Amino acid sequence: MSNLARKRNRLTLVCTFCKRRKIRCDKKQPCSSCVTHGNSDCSYQTPSIKDDKDIDTSDNYKRSLFRKLSTVEGNGHHHLIPHEPPQLSPKDSSDPMEAELVALRSKVERLEKYLLEKESSKTNVPLWQYQLQDFSEKAWGIVPYVHDTDNISFLENFGLLDQIGTTSARYFGPLSWLAMLKSDPALAPVIQLKKDEVLTKHGDPTNRPAGTAFKTSSQDPIVNEDLEFKPFKQQSRDLRLQISQLDAFNKNARLLGFPVCPVDILLENDLTQKIRLLIPRRQAMWRYLEIYFNQVYPVFPFIDQDSFEDTVHRLIHHADDHSPAQLKITKQMDLIYLGQILIVLRLGYLNMFPCISRKHEFSLPEREYLLDNPMVIESLEVANLCLQLSNYFRTCNLAVLQLVLYIRVYFMFAPEYGESPEDPSNQSITAQLIRMALSLGVHREPHLESTIEEKKMNNLRRKLWYSLINLEFVGSTANGFPTSIQFNQYDVDMPHFVLGGENVKSFALETSLRSNFLLMGQSYDTILPVLEHVTSIRSPVLLKDLCADIQNWENKYFKTLKLSIHEIDGPLSVETVFESTRFLNSAVSATGIIFQLYLYYEKQGNIDLSYFYYKKLMGAVARNVVIIAKRFIKYSSVWFAETSHLTFVPVLEAALHRCMILLLSALMRTRYSVLQCEKLSLHRYNLDNDEQYASRYSLMVDIYFKLSKFVGIIEECNRRLSKRYCYSWKCVFVQESLRALRNGEDFFLKYRRGKEVYLLLTLDMLADYDSFVSEILQEVEASIQSKWDPQANGEDLEQAASTPGSSLSSGIDGVLDFANVFWLLMHQMKGFPDDSVGDPAVNGIFDVEWLDVL
Repeated sequence: MSNLARKRNRLTLVCTFCKRRKIRCDKKQPCSSCVTHGNSDCSYQTPSIKDDKDIDTSDNYKRSLFRKLSTVEGNGHHHLIPHEPPQLSPKDSSDPMEAELVALRSKVERLEKYLLEKESSKTNVPLWQYQLQDFSEKAWGIVPYVHDTDNISFLENFGLLDQIGTTSARYFGPLSWLAMLKSDPALAPVIQLKKDEVLTKHGDPTNRPAGTAFKTSSQDPIVNEDLEFKPFKQQSRDLRLQISQLDAFNKNARLLGFPVCPVDILLENDLTQKIRLLIPRRQAMWRYLEIYFNQVYPVFPFIDQDSFEDTVHRLIHHADDHSPAQLKITKQMDLIYLGQILIVLRLGYLNMFPCISRKHEFSLPEREYLLDNPMVIESLEVANLCLQLSNYFRTCNLAVLQLVLYIRVYFMFAPEYGESPEDPSNQSITAQLIRMALSLGVHREPHLESTIEEKKMNNLRRKLWYSLINLEFVGSTANGFPTSIQFNQYDVDMPHFVLGGENVKSFALETSLRSNFLLMGQSYDTILPVLEHVTSIRSPVLLKDLCADIQNWENKYFKTLKLSIHEIDGPLSVETVFESTRFLNSAVSATGIIFQLYLYYEKQGNIDLSYFYYKKLMGAVARNVVIIAKRFIKYSSVWFAETSHLTFVPVLEAALHRCMILLLSALMRTRYSVLQCEKLSLHRYNLDNDEQYASRYSLMVDIYFKLSKFVGIIEECNRRLSKRYCYSWKCVFVQESLRALRNGEDFFLKYRRGKEVYLLLTLDMLADYDSFVSEILQEVEASIQSKWDPQANGEDLEQAASTPGSSLSSGIDGVLDFANVFWLLMHQMKGFPDDSVGDPAVNGIFDVEWLDVL
């Protein structure tokens, strides 16, 4: 009977936390219940072995131990433990059991060697314990994973087809900033809450009955206004025509490079007459062309300088320096060339800012002369009209391709449009441009170079093709879109220097372009396999393969990259601008990829790898991006005195935006955790009697305030940039409207009650994270030692432009800041995602802007 009453020793199948609460446990490490309830100590009871006879010496036990050791070690090239080939192979022995024991003994010896060398080798320290300097230098190239069979899909949980109203929709790829927001369980509810508030306020047109979705109320004052017979000037809702003091408005706008053309030009219906009025005086026109070919041409090498200047001489004539331009148009193609001239002049004009405040670059008389002869923001609008007359949907030639390309890059990089290179709308036009180039044979290597003209044309065609490839890769890698052309589908050589075939008069610029295109090709060759994994829709991707390709990309690009921009206080060279811009583009892509790995392992409950990937982004990406941003704000007028900032700043803004999302991800989790502690009934008691609880709470509070300070630094950078760059202005607006929500308690305790997302880090990780953020903040603050110098950096221009200098219609009363006034005007000129949302002067432009951002 005693034998019958004896109970067997059983393994504990639930963790101590679930056993105590008597709930189901999924037996993971940590289990989902511990993750949900914020329990950091998920442990299982280990049964003691009472007798030697209980030890299993069977073959099954040996095989299971062999499998466990193999899983721990795995392929050391990608795992945390270095891999060494076994000294003896099972084939060396004829007995299978003996061969298995030999292999097992070899693995045990390597594990013992690994543990013995743990104290002396830095590579054996847990990856997240690297210090800041180690992360900055060594984190690239380390892409760990757990199991060879693990897989991930970047497109499984979200389609990101963003529907705005009834007619407008945009698709955001899995690496876009919107994917980062909507895939993060801590940030997605914030965005959805704000979007619901806006749609509730104005009415979601997608929820209306079918009969009324496309019907406008007859009581709409705008409809009544349109039905009445009024002069054209009064009937128009163009805010430019409602500015009562246009001269005062332009007095401020011209200091930023965004003057609006006079009303008489706006009302001019003759296209050639409108172009004639937009062309500046002769001296100003040739000064803008000089700036373009000396500074802007390396980033937009789409034309040949000699040929372009001959075209300008043929089409535009000035009687003297003070006379308006006269046009000589003899054929329809001349309108295409005039469209190119308008955009080239506008780009040269924009590149003067913010350097125009520097006295040694522009004398006071020249500065006043150029400001009095601007290229107004309507230049692009008129150039687009020139393109429409070419019937380019039916036929195409190289001049049309150049004009379309200029219009596309202007939308992408012009400060007033705020469409960064990662905007998904850019991909459709870029793909169309590539198809146009294919139809013209630009993708094939030319063989005729017998004359100077042929050499120049061949060199120009190479630049056009690789510029298109560059634009597509920037957009594809930033969003996670597949490319529309493969490397094996074109054979044109890289642009190279051919004596007599230069497209610009400066030999230095011509040679620098060659090096830029070579480095561009090398960086994109390694990221293409990663992009193929990201864009895989029908089947998930093995993490083993993905991590191998990411590791190869990081080793060949990031580890070999030396950012010299951190140390330069003087003018930047063309090579340095290219290097920094490529780093920021790659940082945008890397943030999107690694952020998804961070969320993946957080969801899996693997705190070590999740924290490592987050810390990698903080130390290797956010730190560098924020330092570059602060130094740009201080040295922008010095840095770009000899080069162009037009492609650098939009990519910097996009990278800053991603860093903000990265910081808010941790900030929201920390806020959840702090409030959870503060709302406990035993919170005060635990602080006084539980040392571990008190240390954990203190660290989380410190981390929260330091992250808030870090977020404030990025907000200040965006605020400085917002008076000249629309993208930053949108980011500032969104953050201003979210600050009260993230600093309050209602969202965390009421709206998200039961769905909290905590900062699940161990006490050691919290201490490490606290010191890590402190080191980054110290380094960021130390990067700018001296105070802001208005005379050296153009701050005086921004302050002058901040004063209200115009009176607008009652539709936007209360908006006093000039930057806000101007950006509101720009949005009215550009149009809105959906007309059903309403006119900005009626429903409020800020709510419309929310829909545009979200």
